[in-house]
Amino acid sequence: AGELAGAPGQALLDAWVVGFEIEAALGAAMNPRHYTQGWHCTSTLGTLGAAAAAARLLGLDRDAIARCLAVAASEASGVKENFGTDAKPLHAGLAARNGIVAALLAKSGLTASARALDGPQGYLKAMASERQSLGDALEVLGRRWEVLETGVTIKLYPSCAGTHPALDAILDLRRQHGFTAADVEAIAIGVDALTPTILIYDRPATGLEAKFSMQYCAAAAVVMGRVGLDTFEPALVNDARIGGLLPRIAMTVDATLGSDAPALTQARVTVRLRDGRMLGAYADGARGYPARPATEQEVTTKFRACAGRVLDADRADAAMLMLRSLDHLAEMRRLTDCLSPEAQR
Repeated sequence: AGELAGAPGQALLDAWVVGFEIEAALGAAMNPRHYTQGWHCTSTLGTLGAAAAAARLLGLDRDAIARCLAVAASEASGVKENFGTDAKPLHAGLAARNGIVAALLAKSGLTASARALDGPQGYLKAMASERQSLGDALEVLGRRWEVLETGVTIKLYPSCAGTHPALDAILDLRRQHGFTAADVEAIAIGVDALTPTILIYDRPATGLEAKFSMQYCAAAAVVMGRVGLDTFEPALVNDARIGGLLPRIAMTVDATLGSDAPALTQARVTVRLRDGRMLGAYADGARGYPARPATEQEVTTKFRACAGRVLDADRADAAMLMLRSLDHLAEMRRLTDCLSPEAQR
């Protein structure tokens, strides 16, 4: 949408905040029931957030914005049953694409119901919303800024967020005590009640399944001392050292976790070593969360690792510089051209 509008970076940032706040308002009204019923919020809420951002960039008027969100309500989908497959990361791309399509259709005059969100057969009803009205959530828009109050999380591990608190705890213990996989008798990981419904693969067969396996992620952290993109490549998924540690790792629900914090954000780890030592750690959040923000170096390392899959080092660094000064970028197309693998050929 920013490319279509010839928008500068400042406009993109403005639209991103609009989309963020719309998603947050929907999440406040619809969760936890919406998520626990099987819907994947990245796609279901993300489609409407992307639509709102695209509408802002394209300069839609009030009536067209309403129709844009109504169209997006009919596009929104994404089920958690697809976790551990190619379809799961596709959800994010579909949300972005569908948001732009909704804005373009609304701009062209496509009609849609004014009650598509909160009508008796609308988005909230169909998607098992916790509340059937957006009133309270929308009331604070423009007065309370979710992006400032709760902040933004940057995931530092390329696995399900539910693994991150435990990974932080395990890696910290490994650094502090210097144990290896051969030293480990058993690892017990306590989590909240929602986490096991998402981390469903105790013996993953693929890298995508491994991203949703607490046992695999924990074993890889112990064996390798880190968790990165290559952790989920076939060579490591089939690594005998990691596979040999899996039976010694157990994930169980800890009733003391999750009652005073958002789901997926707490873990209690106990490592029993063969020499008899018991090592323990409690994690409330993870590195990259607003309370423990990622360092500039951590963000740079993550970006280079991801971008390096499709871009050469010079283009990746050029893109990083543009992103760090996005509010001064004259036109978005400069950035998207830099990020395009086709443009470097």
